[in-house]
Amino acid sequence: MALLSKLASQTFWYGVPTILNRFLGYGLAMVLYGIFKPEVTADNAQAYAIIPFLNILFTYGLETSYFRFSSEVDGKKLYNTFSVAIITTTIIGVLLLYTFSSFFTHLLKIDDPSYVKWMALIVGLDTLAVIPLCKLRQAQKPKKFALVNTVSVVVMAFFVWYFLIFCRGAALKNETGLYQYFYTPSVGIGYFLIANILGSAAKLLMVYKEILSVKLAFDAALLKKVLRYSYPFIIIGTAGMVNEMVSRLAYAWIVTGPNVKHELGVLAANFKIAVLVTIFIQIFKMAAEPFFFSIAKNTDAKKTYAKVMKFFVIICCFIFLTVALFVNVFKLLIAWKHPEYAEGIGIIPILALGYVCIGVYYNLSIWYKLTNNTLMGARITVEASVIAVVSNVVLIKLFNMGNYQYYPGYFGAAWATFITYLYLLIRCYTLGQKYYKVPYAYKKLTAYVVICVLLLFVQKLFVWLTSMFTGNSSDLYYHIYGVLLFIAFAWFISKVEAKEIAKIRK
Repeated sequence: MALLSKLASQTFWYGVPTILNRFLGYGLAMVLYGIFKPEVTADNAQAYAIIPFLNILFTYGLETSYFRFSSEVDGKKLYNTFSVAIITTTIIGVLLLYTFSSFFTHLLKIDDPSYVKWMALIVGLDTLAVIPLCKLRQAQKPKKFALVNTVSVVVMAFFVWYFLIFCRGAALKNETGLYQYFYTPSVGIGYFLIANILGSAAKLLMVYKEILSVKLAFDAALLKKVLRYSYPFIIIGTAGMVNEMVSRLAYAWIVTGPNVKHELGVLAANFKIAVLVTIFIQIFKMAAEPFFFSIAKNTDAKKTYAKVMKFFVIICCFIFLTVALFVNVFKLLIAWKHPEYAEGIGIIPILALGYVCIGVYYNLSIWYKLTNNTLMGARITVEASVIAVVSNVVLIKLFNMGNYQYYPGYFGAAWATFITYLYLLIRCYTLGQKYYKVPYAYKKLTAYVVICVLLLFVQKLFVWLTSMFTGNSSDLYYHIYGVLLFIAFAWFISKVEAKEIAKIRK
């Protein structure tokens, strides 16, 4: 339990600031939904769908490799080699995106080439900060790591406010002032990306000491060895982003008609709510990856992995229930001014369940990292990408053939996402048990997830019965039954896991 306490402590320090940063980021997105209609936010959604792909290509697996080789290679040599490599390739990548910005604009069905150039700057600045941030994580300095990321988000938030609220408001009122030198109304929602650039620049400045410590000492043999290990992560990462982003990237190609931009904007907004489930997953990954590698040689490592998985799934269940049972509350985040964003709230529980699956997959994937079977991991994600593309095309078209008002194409996108992530979970588990058998309590954990899904149907059944008897289907009943069912699940878990909970308290 001492190791679990250590992991919990580091998760806390990575977690609290990350939660605050993510919610601040959510707040910024909600500003967009309050100012702009869905069809206007579509291009911004496309931009932020492609940025994760670029992040993977620009970092080419060096982040995970840094932790993998830190125990085998001299720290200075590793840091210098990785830094020189990533600085060189980042400069080349940014220049290529600038040169071919018109091509990518057409490919993404974005109206303005400036979006591609802004994306290039965001990704370039973020990539330059990756290895310095890895160094902080490896040195177990979560406080500074958290501070760097917090400052970045706060700077971005300030400039979103400055451009899209202060300057835009002054321009709409025809007021004059210094803001006119910095603000062009025609840029519109593009200022969100510009604010992101400034936030990313602030992050880079916060790690200037780590950057200045880089020596032009490059070990080509070391990098070659590292790339043999890391190149599958490019495949894994790219395929993973296909699984995550294909619905938004391909939507404009799959769906035709005047409502495409509107549907895409609604889809992206509701994805924002569903990914609340992933906040904990991302926090956990930051702390867990170096932790898993550090205990890999312990005799009881596999038992520790199994215990970590159990508590991870339980926490994910609670987060899933929070989002799914109270979805009518969360919809206010995106529909507080433009109610049309709430048209897609039906996809949120589907997506949230998919994100629980992907969280479990991230835990399971430790087997191919520890056993150097990264190519097997790449194979799994590529298989899932094929499923993601096919299921999105088929299901989006299938749903779009129905009544737009009730079941538009983005319902198909949600189901395709869930199917893809469920496949990843099952495939990774079955292969993992073959190459690196961990005693996961899979039957019990599966039961917990199934119970959570059944509770959603119980909530809807109770609301329906109440409306039948009272003639009132107010959202209040959803909230009351949601609270009661949430408490019931918490009581159930406390009884079943009483012994494990008692050990943690000690």
